Amino acid sequence: MIASALKLSLLGIDKWDDVDRWVRNQFAECQLTDTGWLTDGHLDRVDRALAPLPGAGCSGPEYGTTDRVIERAVGSFSGWPSINDFVQGKGWSIMHCCTGNATRAVYYVWEKILTHADGTLKVNLLLNRASRWADVHSHIPYRGQVDVSVKQDFDLEIRLAEWVKPEEARCTVQGEPRDLTFKGRYARVGAVKAGQTVTLTFPIPERTDRVIVEKRAYTLIRRGNEVVWIDPPGRNRPLYQRGHYRQGETLWKNVRRFVPAEEIPWC
Repeated sequence: MIASALKLSLLGIDKWDDVDRWVRNQFAECQLTDTGWLTDGHLDRVDRALAPLPGAGCSGPEYGTTDRVIERAVGSFSGWPSINDFVQGKGWSIMHCCTGNATRAVYYVWEKILTHADGTLKVNLLLNRASRWADVHSHIPYRGQVDVSVKQDFDLEIRLAEWVKPEEARCTVQGEPRDLTFKGRYARVGAVKAGQTVTLTFPIPERTDRVIVEKRAYTLIRRGNEVVWIDPPGRNRPLYQRGHYRQGETLWKNVRRFVPAEEIPWC
């Protein structure tokens, strides 16, 4: 789904908002990054007489291991999630064809957050990204703000998400106001130079929706495209435990990021 939407968008059939919704929500939530819930005692013990499951394609224990299973699963993706839980019901959770496809999708999305051609840099998705042209620092969903640290001279265009009203967007370059023009959803900042910082700000709405998924009712709170709360919560590993996103203050994490000289056009 993500790869198809990206390719359609690059062909001029705009599906960027579909990518943004999927990536910020179920795609991100379904990657296993926290394993404390597996050992905190709230889950029932596994009945080893029932494992492995022949119905899941496992014919015998010679294909299984108990060696550092939890540690080695970090970074993998859920194959059977529900809307509110990493593990649907009491069945299995991780199926590694999902992990293989999802890790490829991580690169697809990272690569196309921004595109550079003919002297113009386009920021297509308001997600964090370092590159040889510019670094994008997104405050979403904490607040409606995106900062672009410019490394080369170019014309800059930034795509506004579907929930942003173009007339409410404000832009500064090195702290000085810059008038915007628009081409579709793209805010045209114009010419910028290496060393400058471009800041785009806009209101970020919070709304409550009631949805039906697989014949069950759920209440969602969203900020922009991002689900920040869901009711009822999951039982095994509840998803969307994102109360910190609603405080309005951006939380930062210091990381060291690799910027390649050349990028592989994989998608």
